[in-house]
Amino acid sequence: MPNILIVHSSNILEKDHLNQLLPNIHNLLVEKLPTKLNSCKSRIIISDSFFIADGTLNKAFVNMEIKILKGRDRELVDSIGHEIIAMLDQYFSESINKLDAAISLEISEFTDFYYKR
Repeated sequence: MPNILIVHSSNILEKDHLNQLLPNIHNLLVEKLPTKLNSCKSRIIISDSFFIADGTLNKAFVNMEIKILKGRDRELVDSIGHEIIAMLDQYFSESINKLDAAISLEISEFTDFYYKR
């Protein structure tokens, strides 16, 4: 049941093609976690209002959060995290180089109070 949230500054250079990244993330999670493709849900939030460092627009950020069900081995999750960071670095390379974009990823588990139907 991976839930993926990407929040990024509105000035990233790759925003017009961001949906090309999501199938790759889903496929990686299906293969490595493992999980079912139908369980993967992603959404993107664009931050029009943001302030980085001194506030100039020559900085950008991309933050990805992935929530997964409990019980995965820490080494497995760590390995997946490194693979996804490498994908993000490659995908956002233009923003990293031109806008000093900060790329971050957090993988966390759903709590015991997670409900679905």
